[in-house]
Amino acid sequence: IDLIFISRGASSEYNELGECLIDSLERVTDEGFLYRVDMRLRPWGRVGQLVSNLDGHIVYLREHALLWERQALLKARLLAGSETLGNEFMVGVEHLLFSSSREEVQASVHDMKLRTEQYLRRSNRVWGEVKLGEGSIRDIEFVTQYLQLVHGAERPDVVRVGLEPVNDGGLVERGDLERGWLGQVRLGGERLGQAGGGRGAPLLELGHRGCVRLDGYVDELSLIHISE
Repeated sequence: IDLIFISRGASSEYNELGECLIDSLERVTDEGFLYRVDMRLRPWGRVGQLVSNLDGHIVYLREHALLWERQALLKARLLAGSETLGNEFMVGVEHLLFSSSREEVQASVHDMKLRTEQYLRRSNRVWGEVKLGEGSIRDIEFVTQYLQLVHGAERPDVVRVGLEPVNDGGLVERGDLERGWLGQVRLGGERLGQAGGGRGAPLLELGHRGCVRLDGYVDELSLIHISE
């Protein structure tokens, strides 16, 4: 899972708490582990502070973030902590999601998908890559996100719901969805099930709020989940 930690005050005060949470999620026990945690969506990626100050994070997204970093936030959901703080972050992000032109969005989404496929070929991971490879689930995701980034300012329902308003609103022909993408989702699900839970097959689905408690910090800290 991709996570972002947001604080209202001095973010460095919460680094230890963030590290503790990540360790709890990733620690391998006799019964396995919960999640692999990816924190690279924080400002400046791996070299950035583990916990981001709210205002600083918004400034980063506005002035420094690449389009793919904003694209990833289309899937962001508040998971735990301060609901007020989390909602402030989401509102701030929403104003930045749709600031790029159609041409910029198209070039960025295409380039990111192309680089992913090139990496898979260099790593000899082409066969069976139903999540990241050519014609994979990621293709469905990127096409949907392209349409969300281009039309989201005028069509908020496209961002909130995803494929249904894309389909019903005439942005994509219904037949294309039925013949191609939805069939690929079914095929991908079957293959991931057969794979038994590799990196492309999440062991658990993080589909509910409140599964993580941040006792004593609910007014100052929010945990943002970028869903797969």
